Amino acid sequence: MRNFFQNLGYRFATFMYGRNGIDAFGKFLVIAALICTLLSNLPFLDVLYLVGTALMIYALFRCSSKNLYKRQQENMKYISASQKFKSYFALRKKMWQERNTHRYFKCSCGTHLRVPKGKGKIKIHCSKCGKDMIKNT
Repeated sequence: MRNFFQNLGYRFATFMYGRNGIDAFGKFLVIAALICTLLSNLPFLDVLYLVGTALMIYALFRCSSKNLYKRQQENMKYISASQKFKSYFALRKKMWQERNTHRYFKCSCGTHLRVPKGKGKIKIHCSKCGKDMIKNT
């Protein structure tokens, strides 16, 4: 019996050789599938069971795919999108934590500039685009 499980592990390892395996996008798909499946138990949300099943099938397809280039491209797109999402909320959290000591201004180039509160009218210089603004803190 012990030999059976050792052979099973070896066979699975040889099957997964040259395949993508689980990555960040795959983890996201599995978690989203589980959430959809759990929410499908609520009334009038029966269609979420099909969505969850489709997500799980796609996650398994990505995990066992041998087309590494396409799977890496999909993963990079997911990581860049999730990084934008995470950085937005990290900035909001930092702005909330420093709301008593600093003010944040947004430059026309999109950069957020942090200045101390209570200094009156000051000239703010954007380090990214070089534009100067006069703002009241």
